[in-house]
Amino acid sequence: MKKILLFLSLLVIVISCNGQNKETYWKSDGVEKIDKEPMHGVTLSYMEMLAEMRIHLSKSNDSLIFEYPYMKKIKLSELKSLTGCRLKDTNELLDSVYDVRVEGDQLNIKFHYIGTASKENRFFLKFIKMDKDNYSKEVEKLQNDKKRLLDMIKPIDISGLDLSVSIPEYFKSDIKLDALSPIELAEDLCQIRGLKTLSTPISFNIKEKGKFVYHQYGIQNTDKIERTVAAMGNFNFTSLQILTDAERKRVDAWMVAKENKSKKDVQSLLKAIVSKYPKAKITMAGEPSTVASKEDVLDIVSKFGIILETDKEVVKLMLKIPEELYDKEGSKEHLSYKAPSSEVLKRFEYYVDLTEKSELRLIMSSKKLDDQLASDGVSGTVPSFVSENSYW
Repeated sequence: MKKILLFLSLLVIVISCNGQNKETYWKSDGVEKIDKEPMHGVTLSYMEMLAEMRIHLSKSNDSLIFEYPYMKKIKLSELKSLTGCRLKDTNELLDSVYDVRVEGDQLNIKFHYIGTASKENRFFLKFIKMDKDNYSKEVEKLQNDKKRLLDMIKPIDISGLDLSVSIPEYFKSDIKLDALSPIELAEDLCQIRGLKTLSTPISFNIKEKGKFVYHQYGIQNTDKIERTVAAMGNFNFTSLQILTDAERKRVDAWMVAKENKSKKDVQSLLKAIVSKYPKAKITMAGEPSTVASKEDVLDIVSKFGIILETDKEVVKLMLKIPEELYDKEGSKEHLSYKAPSSEVLKRFEYYVDLTEKSELRLIMSSKKLDDQLASDGVSGTVPSFVSENSYW
């Protein structure tokens, strides 16, 4: 009898341990508001972003193991946010988790979202249960798809300094780059420098000339995924935008960018551009005008650069003005638009020599497109990186 009781006791302990250690598998299945009311505007976009993250996780005792879109193991009590993004001014979490629990066949992660204008700011991310085999297959496919995207991101060659550049494979219409930047909206709202992607049709009208249709692609801050997107000799760039025709076969403009470019790098790049287009007309864009002290800065602008024009191409080399330029004595008179190219180049070189590091943008567009955007009576959506007022 004692042996039977001992056996039953051990059996109960084993069953209890097995029950406690049982691992369950889940995937996200949309977001709802606690009061079931509809969502609008940025709040709706934010919840769609969370749903499109396609979170896959497993639950074991008091821990969650995230396997997509990122790998992370965390105790339930330590899960504070789905994105980890904090508002710049207040340092508050944009979304903050307050409860995680299994309710029937559904796992709910409940959270506050402080970005909504509604009084009710409680939401929950729903998860549906999966069996281990299907869960593992889905996670493997998602991870492989993401790796395939990363492998596609290779630098295009812009050393020709013209429009005959190849359109990257990852900009094709059937490729979705969202998997590389799953919390992009949250980072934007919190002013966090993260990876950004773009694919959007562009169309605008010109009075008495009709409608013009293009497609704009972009990928920015690829240093976040340890990739470069464009190269010119020893110059590597981590941001790229391309404007194509409506059929996405011809490149009409491109832009590359890089932060923290040294004075030597800018000077070398400038030399290469001038060498490529020796007969181009050169004009100044956003020339700084400074005096001796930062307090007495006159007409300081956020960016400056030069524009080189030929009958077929327009090249713009733009620099964001660093603070060290504010304390230097500069010219108090802007150059005339009719100033000789040699004088403009000399003035630009003077300002470049004052900057040790700068954020740089190199923009190449067809003269035809540049003239279109400079026309009177333009209405609609213009390509942001080519537009006169949108170098930044």
